[in-house]
Parts: sequence; C-alpha cells; structure tokens
Amino acid sequence: MNVFGTTVGELHQNYLRPQENGSHYNCHFIQTGFFAVRGKRLFSFSASEYTIREITEKRHNYEMEKVRQVVVCTDYKMSSVGSNFCDPEFLPQYRFAEEEFKWEMLYSFFDRD
Repeated sequence: MNVFGTTVGELHQNYLRPQENGSHYNCHFIQTGFFAVRGKRLFSFSASEYTIREITEKRHNYEMEKVRQVVVCTDYKMSSVGSNFCDPEFLPQYRFAEEEFKWEMLYSFFDRD
C-alpha cells in the first residue's frame, strides 16, 4: 500500500480562475485532522480550505477567502472533461457510463484528546 501525505493547503492549485481542484484518485482511505473516510471501493477525493461556492463563484484567485474548516469532497468515479463537439470521443475506459451503482463510504470522527 502506498501512502501519500501533505497538508490541505498544499493540495490547492492556484489556477488563474478558481475551480474545483486538487483531486486525487484511486484512494481507499483518507484522513484529515480528526476525520477519516474509508471506501469499500476506490474513490477520488479533494480537500480544500475553500468552499465549493467560493471556488465556483469567485472569478480570480486573489478574491477567495479561506474557511476555518476543511472541505472534503469524495467522488465514486469521474469522467473526462469535454463534449465530443470539437474533441475526439472519449475512450471507453475514460467514460462514466454506469446507469446504476451502489457506493458505500465509512466516516469516522476522532476525539481531540
């Protein structure tokens, strides 16, 4: 098992226009502070010092304001970005085509003591 460690602040990518970022894939366990998530299947996650609303609504990175909490987002699967309008069609392994799925996550909170 490979272990990756960093701070939530270092996960942030300082793009010219803020967007959801810092996603890591093929994870089965994450822990940030006193909160942990374990997936029964591999999943993707991002952790941020900014809310999704802050990242989505602000037009420039210098306008963004950090929150006091850590915002954790988990994804069962992700598909490639694009529309096949001006780009080639995605290869099957990069498409999210499941019509139904079951996904379980186990969340844990730890005492500060």
